[in-house]
Amino acid sequence: MDKLSFPQQGISNQEAYQQIMDTIAKDAKPNKNLAIFATDEMDEYATKLINNSLAINFPNVTQYPNLAKINLEAALMLADLWKINPTDTPWGTSTIGSSEAIFLATVAAKARFNERIENKNKIPNIVFGANAHTAWYKAANYQGIELREVPVRRGEYSVNALDMQPYIDGSTILVVGVAGSHQTGYDDDLVSINSLLESLQQAHGWDIPLHIDAALSGFVYPFIRQDYAWDFRLSKVASINASGHKYGLVYTSVGWLVVRNKSYIPDSVIYKIKYLSGEFEQFSLSFSRDSSSMLAQYYNLLHLGYHGYQQKSQSVTTKAKFLVHKLSLLDVFEFVYPAKFIPIVVLRIQHNINLKLDDIAQFIQQDGWYTSVSQLSYQTTSSKIMKIVIRDSLSYQQLEELVTCFKVAIDSLTQQQNSVSEY
Repeated sequence: MDKLSFPQQGISNQEAYQQIMDTIAKDAKPNKNLAIFATDEMDEYATKLINNSLAINFPNVTQYPNLAKINLEAALMLADLWKINPTDTPWGTSTIGSSEAIFLATVAAKARFNERIENKNKIPNIVFGANAHTAWYKAANYQGIELREVPVRRGEYSVNALDMQPYIDGSTILVVGVAGSHQTGYDDDLVSINSLLESLQQAHGWDIPLHIDAALSGFVYPFIRQDYAWDFRLSKVASINASGHKYGLVYTSVGWLVVRNKSYIPDSVIYKIKYLSGEFEQFSLSFSRDSSSMLAQYYNLLHLGYHGYQQKSQSVTTKAKFLVHKLSLLDVFEFVYPAKFIPIVVLRIQHNINLKLDDIAQFIQQDGWYTSVSQLSYQTTSSKIMKIVIRDSLSYQQLEELVTCFKVAIDSLTQQQNSVSEY
C-alpha cells in the first residue's frame, strides 16, 4: 500500500461522509453477508439508545455507577437464563465479544493455579478439542499456558470424554466444552465430559473446572432446547461465555462472561483502580470503551424477554431449515449440519458431482451474496464446506432469491463444464 500524507486541509463534513460511504459501498452489504454471525439490524429505540450512549466511557463507574449496575444485572439475568443454582453466587461482566471473555476465563484459571503453592514450577495446561475457536489458541499462547488440543476423529465434528481423558492431568487448569461449534454447529459431548471431571476429582482430587464456550448457542439453546443440560446444570461448569452480537441480537461488539461463583475470580486479577476522584474494580483486558453495545444488550433483555427471544430463535431456526429443504431439492449438496439447532447451514458438494464450492460462492457473490467456504481446520484433507449463517432479518423472499442464485450458478457452471468436455 502506498504511503498517505496526513491531510493539510480538511474537507466539508458532507464530502468526508460521502467519500467514506462511496468507498465502503464496494464491500458486502451486511444483510446479504451470510459468512459471518454479526447482527445486522436493531430497532429504532435500540439505535437511539446506542447513539445516546456512545460518549459514555464504560469503565468510569465512579461517574457512571448505574452503568455498572446495569452491566452486572444483565450478567445475572444470563446466569439465571443459564440455570444457575439458587445456592450459587453468580457474577459476570460484558466483554468486547467472546474473545475477551475467553481471555478472561483463562486469566482467572491461571491465577487460581498459580496461587496454590504446590503448583510452583508447574506449567498449567488447557484442554480443548480441535473444533474450538481460534481465541482459545491465542489465549493459551499469549499467557504461556500449555495448549492441549484433542484431535477430532475423522467423520466426527466434536469431542467427548474418551477423547479428552488422555490429555487431562493434575496441571490442567481448564477443560473447554464447545456448545455450538463456529465451524459446523455441533456440540461436544458436554454431559460425558462433565462426568469425566467428576470422576477425576473423586479419584485424584483434581478440581478441574469446565468452561462452556456458548458463543453461538448461549442465546439460542435456552429458548429451543429447554431440556438439554449444557449450562450450569452440569456440576463442573464454572463459567460460560456467549456473544451478544450473534444471536443475542446486538450490533458488534459485545460478549459475556458469567461465572458460577464470584469467588471463582481471584482477587489478584481484579484491579482496584483509583481514577477521576474515585476507586473501582475492573476485570477486563481493555480500559476505555463505549457503553453502547452493553446497553443495547440490556435493552434487548428488557424488551424481548424470554418469550421474545424464544420467538426470534424459533423463527430463525425455521428459516434455516426452510433453506435446507430448498437447497436439498437441487440434488447437489450433502448437509454437514442441516440447521439442527444453531441457525446455520453447513454443506458440501456430493462426491459424485463435479462442481466446486468456490466457483458457486464466487458466482452468487455477483448478486451480492457472501458465504464462507473453507476446509475444516482439523480435517484439512477433507472436501471443502460452505457455511451459511441465517439471521432473522432475512425474509423468506430473500431466501428464495438466494436459492435461485444457487440454481443459476449450478446450471451455468454445469453448462460450462459440458461445453469444455465437448470441445
